[in-house]
Amino acid sequence: MDRDPAARGSDKSRFIFVGSAVIFDLFLAVLPLKAVWPNLDLLQHAQDDLAKYGVAVSLEWDADIFANVRGGKEQAAVTDGLIQLGLDFDLKKLTGLGIFDASQLHAEGYYPYGPGISDYVRDLSGVNNNAAYNSPRLYELWFQKGFKLGFLESTLRLGSMGADVEFNVIDSAAFFINSSFGAQLAYGGNVPVPVYPFTALGARLDVAAGNDWNVKTTFRSAVLDGNSAAPTLGPFAVNAPSQPSYNPHGVDFHFNPSEGLIFINEVVFDYLSREPKENNVSGPGRWFIGPGRLVIGGFYSTDRMEDIFQAELRSLGVSPSGKPVRQSRGDHAIYCILEQKFYEPQLGSPAGLYFFGRGMFLPDDQNLATISVEAGAVYKGLFRRARDVRDSFGIGFGYNRISGRVQEADRVAADAGGEEVPNFRFESVVEATYVCPITEHWKLQPDLQWVIRPGAAGRYPNAVVLGLRSVVTF
Repeated sequence: MDRDPAARGSDKSRFIFVGSAVIFDLFLAVLPLKAVWPNLDLLQHAQDDLAKYGVAVSLEWDADIFANVRGGKEQAAVTDGLIQLGLDFDLKKLTGLGIFDASQLHAEGYYPYGPGISDYVRDLSGVNNNAAYNSPRLYELWFQKGFKLGFLESTLRLGSMGADVEFNVIDSAAFFINSSFGAQLAYGGNVPVPVYPFTALGARLDVAAGNDWNVKTTFRSAVLDGNSAAPTLGPFAVNAPSQPSYNPHGVDFHFNPSEGLIFINEVVFDYLSREPKENNVSGPGRWFIGPGRLVIGGFYSTDRMEDIFQAELRSLGVSPSGKPVRQSRGDHAIYCILEQKFYEPQLGSPAGLYFFGRGMFLPDDQNLATISVEAGAVYKGLFRRARDVRDSFGIGFGYNRISGRVQEADRVAADAGGEEVPNFRFESVVEATYVCPITEHWKLQPDLQWVIRPGAAGRYPNAVVLGLRSVVTF
């Protein structure tokens, strides 16, 4: 049956508006280049001069356009972005003192700005991994000392750190835009683990042995303050921050073991690695089991956690009156990552086809999101293989499962006559993205995302999101 003409006219007007907004936002996204580009040479010279004294300066400006063109809560287009400034000090070179051998001081600041497209998609995982509360903030501030213990190479880091900078990272999927491929929902959604945009005071020890050609083994361990981040899915951790506006400038430092700590450990196996040859090498492409990376890790939180079944009933207004939600001490997760190269177009080339997979699992009785799984493929050097302007294409799938205890609570609430009871099950995303370097300092990244069951509760139709990211670096 043909649809109502008025409805067709409404759709046409909506898409004309969205299309116009995207064109306007594209102009805004490229506008920062007009201001920065003439000064890049000057900035590069200043950067080189500072490096002679042990000071490294890095700057990145991401300007994003996103349009939710179908599904979700509402169709809309937004422009947002992220400005990052990093400073690294080689303390031995800077001071000339031997006591500071292999010592580094790192400071990094962020300024996320603009509205978030997830406000219109209503997804849980986060369509844009740059989105955060709009405020300039100190992100990381730490001191690191390197040392050797026989054949072991180690570093000790002290200060304010993000748990997603070194832990649970998919290296080959770092350029994906959906947050599922960064700090996935199960990682920073349930427990106050400090993932972007939050950090926490703590210490990290890194110990490595072996060599890249055979197998290099790295053990990495950190202890961080347990109440320095606001979980995405709600304050199920007692006394944890509950709002994304918490610590808006990143300078609220505290470390209180009695209120909760987060321990993160992982073992990394890098195998068959080698220094890639940047020049073209004669010979045909080949399929093979090439360089790879296996990570096994997990975290443990000493925070007090609410029983997720009772917490869900309370949120739906059907919990027994006067009965407090049961609490328990401690929560934990385990995760595994596998990245593997299978094809290279020329012998020894860093270009080629890579596959990745990652999974994280948490207990059902204390967490809303209990399983996060990501998998995908990346081809580096698809059309452009030169080192400074190498392109990359990736396609990935992310899946987040909601706790069976939450699903059970929804059924109980529905049987009790609760109003607007959600039908929590899962949320998934498929993302296809392409990074195209225009110059050494500028790249564009068109992006397409299909968000399946946004919000995981069945309230909103599947969403299609188009995006474009403009990145200027020096």
